[in-house]
Amino acid sequence: MKPILILLLFALPFSAAAQCSMEEYQNLLKEAKTAQKKGQYDLAINKFFSARVCRPEKDEEIKRKILEVFKEVNNQKVLAVKNAEEARRQRDTATVEREKAEKRARENYANDLVYKSQTALRDGDRNTAFQLARFAHRYVDDENSNVTRALAEAVYYNENPDITHRLPWAENFTGHNYAVTNVTFSPDGKWLATTSEDSTAKIWDAFSGKNILTLKGHEAAVYSIAFSLDGKWLATASGDKTAKIWDAQSGKNLLTLEEHDYAVSSVAFSPDGKWLATASTNMVKIWDVLSGENILILVAHDDIVNSVTFSPDGKWLATTSDDGTAKIWDALSGNGILTLERSSSDAVNSVAFS
Repeated sequence: MKPILILLLFALPFSAAAQCSMEEYQNLLKEAKTAQKKGQYDLAINKFFSARVCRPEKDEEIKRKILEVFKEVNNQKVLAVKNAEEARRQRDTATVEREKAEKRARENYANDLVYKSQTALRDGDRNTAFQLARFAHRYVDDENSNVTRALAEAVYYNENPDITHRLPWAENFTGHNYAVTNVTFSPDGKWLATTSEDSTAKIWDAFSGKNILTLKGHEAAVYSIAFSLDGKWLATASGDKTAKIWDAQSGKNLLTLEEHDYAVSSVAFSPDGKWLATASTNMVKIWDVLSGENILILVAHDDIVNSVTFSPDGKWLATTSDDGTAKIWDALSGNGILTLERSSSDAVNSVAFS
């Protein structure tokens, strides 16, 4: 479109006699409106100008219609700019959220390496302890204070060897009335969460051993517990056929997921904290954490599912079972990706991604 030429033509007065019939004029208007609806604005304006030449006495009517085209073109430009800005904003937001999720995943992985390094030290395997801590510091999260401390301890005990040495036991956590069934660290390594056959879960200060919170609400043994990667939420699985989501700071029960026919054996948050996976009998269910909606059901194994976990990027789900297999799934579609079978039919109890 050449706007200067169009505006000049648009300004020219019309006083000539009709050049065509009213039927031809109406056809030109119809063709112009059709072109306008299709976004063919140059063609629409050309048709309107032809109609103006055809019936000069309709000059004012044609002017209004051409102005409507110009307004629509301008509105389309404004909308395009807004859409581009919104798309850019969404990309920026997605980038920030992805970076946060990746950082949380690194922290979680680093803290797991720290735990393994400290376990190796307690067992007297100083070289393994050092290699684990060094790997965590060099390749995973060099700003993590737990990693720095583990590396310092590993270096110290490697430079001061004592074959009788074992790293002193840090803390005993006493407070449950019956057997403890599961433990997990918070992503930042500051808290330890435990579950028990006494129907409760407890949160402890990992350094002092002080009991911070006791989560009460289940009516049977609690078998599994998991932190969200941002550390804000906790999820628990229980023999009362429910899974619960809790506020990790206050201990408030935020959501109860009741659509299980039997005991819930395992729970896991997706890395972005949007989904929760629960295992019950031979099935795994994926839930929307905010709404509580069940969005996916996997008939996963031929026997009881013992554990479930997400990959660090949230794309895959892994499960283990009493049927002697571990399986990997597409977390979005629920399609099976891989089945890992043992040479024996013994139960597979736990699973973890690298």
